[in-house]
Amino acid sequence: MSNRISNRGSNYDQRLALYRFLKQIKEIDPDVDPLLDRKLAALFTTFAPGTLANWPREKLYYLRFGRTVRYPLSELQRFMRSEGLD
Repeated sequence: MSNRISNRGSNYDQRLALYRFLKQIKEIDPDVDPLLDRKLAALFTTFAPGTLANWPREKLYYLRFGRTVRYPLSELQRFMRSEGLD
């Protein structure tokens, strides 16, 4: 049981660090739209990376460069609002 609590706290800390980092990027250049890899996108949305990988592009838009997948931050924010998760 204690492992679940510590893991949950760790994810919270990681999410908080990610939000702060993204906020700093937007303060430097408001026009930039950062691209997040699947692991960071999962952390941002609180969904598992495998769940994001299984969703079709129509549900959550992503860019594919060969085997590399990137999610635009603006698209993740749009998705969160549309699902009522913001």
